[in-house]
Amino acid sequence: MKNFLWKAGFCALLALVANLGTHWFYAYCVLPKSIPERTRQQFLAAPEEHRVLFVGDSHVKNGVDPRPIPGAFNFAVEGETYLQGYYKVRTILAEDDSLKTIVLPVDPHSFGSFRKLRILNPLFWSHYVDFIEVAQETGEYSLISKWVQSRFASHLGSGTGFVRGVGVLLLKREHELIQGYRPYKTSFADLSPEERSARARARVEMHFSSETHLDELLLSYFERTIALCREHGVEVKLVSYPLTDEFVREMEPHFPEAEFQARVAAILDEHPTGVEWLEYRNVFSGRPELFKDVDHLNERGAKLFSEMLRDQLD
Repeated sequence: MKNFLWKAGFCALLALVANLGTHWFYAYCVLPKSIPERTRQQFLAAPEEHRVLFVGDSHVKNGVDPRPIPGAFNFAVEGETYLQGYYKVRTILAEDDSLKTIVLPVDPHSFGSFRKLRILNPLFWSHYVDFIEVAQETGEYSLISKWVQSRFASHLGSGTGFVRGVGVLLLKREHELIQGYRPYKTSFADLSPEERSARARARVEMHFSSETHLDELLLSYFERTIALCREHGVEVKLVSYPLTDEFVREMEPHFPEAEFQARVAAILDEHPTGVEWLEYRNVFSGRPELFKDVDHLNERGAKLFSEMLRDQLD
């Protein structure tokens, strides 16, 4: 029995050391090479004041090239929700009084419950989100596990980021990142119509398979983000990002469009000044060559779209 306990204790110690070693490796070697952390460092090191800040998820990350827009920075993070975005915006506004406009996404998937607590890379998000505070405030106590991961096992919460980060270290080749914007050159038009439709169906199933398309928690953080910006005198632009015809067609039977429009409009009614909704969902209809996949713009599309936004933001 004593021999068994000794072996069990020794194995547990080895597992603990291996876990902490991997956590350290991710925190100090892999995370600094990641797109979110490189974006944060670019933001902090920018020589000029930021006047226009884009936040949101991968639709924003791949869709907005800030270069045509004076004073703009793309601080979107893949998988970002309104819960995460609120705390990031709160931190930035507390430290930066140069911002004039914050641009937020309003897309059909923005409030889906499938992504409510889907927080990838909790170590990165611990710069902005106090997981214990949020868990107590919302009653979502599963978020405490994100705090544990951020402190002791960050590699476990990184999703595919750990593998991709190790790949970057080994290949010594970082993805291009321009004022937070990540460009892609691939074209959705290179696929056959059948393949484009199949990929749209798969993507729609991922986004809209959840029972709740308008999650109350995410809607509340959306409203809180707008209110926070207005309290700081910052103008808010809400943008619905371009989608392919295939995605829109597959989405329509599953998405409560009228309720979506009504809920967002009701929140906007609470903020009659300083908030504007810009609808671009179908602006590139019939232009698959401007997308990298079913719902993200490629480099060509981002350039055209950003020039459109520049005209609206002037």
